[in-house]
Amino acid sequence: MDAALKLYQSTIVAASAIIIMNVIGSYVSAIGAGLACPDWPLCPFPESFPVLMEFLHRVWGLVVVATIAISVLRARGIGDVGGFRAAKLLVYTSLLIVLIQVALGAIVIFTTLRPEFVALHQLLAQVTLSLQVAAAGITWSTASRRIEAEKTSVKS
Repeated sequence: MDAALKLYQSTIVAASAIIIMNVIGSYVSAIGAGLACPDWPLCPFPESFPVLMEFLHRVWGLVVVATIAISVLRARGIGDVGGFRAAKLLVYTSLLIVLIQVALGAIVIFTTLRPEFVALHQLLAQVTLSLQVAAAGITWSTASRRIEAEKTSVKS
């Protein structure tokens, strides 16, 4: 169950990183700093607060991708039985969606914040968060049931 615990932990870390990213992204939008960095993925040296916040949003995106990639690597080390199969599928799907999310972030910049792309960018962020949270829940419940079953069989 050690692999299950590691997967659970990594999905919780990834979900936390996504929540932080959502807060940063919402703040960037609220202060009107979405185009503070005119290029993508580069950004000039943060010399003003709006540029700093947009730069932080982009850098934190790398953290989010890295935490989800770690979840994928840990999911590979877990068996394909029961709920773990579903958790793995959710984690793999979240990696695919977050990569689409990154590309969509570029489209948002190149289209100068077209509302439909901004909305889709936010929607995919919520979908990615939901997938990671669902994977964490499934991993936790599957591992807990297996531990209980092992305890019961040992007592018998």
